[in-house]
Amino acid sequence: MTTDPRREFVESLLGGDSEKAISFIHPECVTRHPPTLPYGGDLMGPEGYRQLQDALWSTFDLDLEKTDVRYVDDDHVLVRFWATFIHKVTRKTAKMTVAEIYRFEDGMCVEQDNYYKSPELVTALILEAQRSVDVGKA
Repeated sequence: MTTDPRREFVESLLGGDSEKAISFIHPECVTRHPPTLPYGGDLMGPEGYRQLQDALWSTFDLDLEKTDVRYVDDDHVLVRFWATFIHKVTRKTAKMTVAEIYRFEDGMCVEQDNYYKSPELVTALILEAQRSVDVGKA
């Protein structure tokens, strides 16, 4: 029996096993998040993916209400989820859908595009928390 690396990747990602998920990221994989986010832009390879995960998880708790996974063809996976981003400092929230498209070649993720319904809300949560910290230092 052969296993589908796309399914293993998605299961580890949704199951919170970041290290296993990272093992499916090709060294030349480009991970793209909206550039308006403080952690947005293009990141390369497993290290870039790890930086993104660290930035996201150190800032937010994420409450996933619903997840829809589609294995579109032999190379692509679409993951859409309804999420509440909860800022770890202020506990303020932003609720939205996020869609992630993954492209695989030879069992490795070579490209990832992430689309937030309202990235400006996530950015606002981060900036507000930074202002709170800055005011506290003054």
